Amino acid sequence: MNILNNLNSTSISPLLQDVGYLAPGGKKAIGIVGTVSADTTSVELLVNEDDPVGINLTSDAGGDATTLVDATGAFSIVDGGVAVGYLAHDITEGTSALVVSVDSGTQITTGAGVTDWSTEEYQLPLVKRYEIDMSSYNLLTFHYRLTAIASQNVYLKIYGTLDSNATVDSDDRWVNLSADILGNANGINQSGAGTSEDIVELREPTVMLKYMLKLVVEKNTTGVPTNSLFEIFIKKSS
Repeated sequence: MNILNNLNSTSISPLLQDVGYLAPGGKKAIGIVGTVSADTTSVELLVNEDDPVGINLTSDAGGDATTLVDATGAFSIVDGGVAVGYLAHDITEGTSALVVSVDSGTQITTGAGVTDWSTEEYQLPLVKRYEIDMSSYNLLTFHYRLTAIASQNVYLKIYGTLDSNATVDSDDRWVNLSADILGNANGINQSGAGTSEDIVELREPTVMLKYMLKLVVEKNTTGVPTNSLFEIFIKKSS
């Protein structure tokens, strides 16, 4: 019996991937690797953030050029918390400094750039992380649309992991894949008013346990923003 008679257009043996025969319908099979499957998810709206903003409060007295203290701050590096490595803005002075560490729920250490953080109105950079479970899939497509306003600086990065202990509480146990996938280790950046939009296709099959998309929003003015919207749609297949 001719094995080719049992093939259909959606299932091609890896053993025949380099033979060069004509599959049903007259399509040449050279270059097809493994099995082509129709196991595809529906489109999912993973991110829908309307006017997100970081903590905007007034610091306590006693802070210095690199120490911000606020008893009401409830600082956190977990989902929805403070983005380490991004700019905190001293609204009172009109200056900025990178967040170096979140030392506790009431204290943050920054780099240089601010005269002092004592009784200053401040705006902290916001971080949100979103997990994409890939345990049953090896292909991913995502469509991002980042609409920012004049006072915002927005970053989108992608991470991957094979470690089941990795969570969206932090970047720990995740590997930054932004340079490989997005072309820049810092990810996609929308600086100021405007919209960044594109579709990213991970076309090569991978065995990734899960991906994480990380959204960071810096804002250099007081108050809640208006008319900013960050959306990401995803679709998975195997």
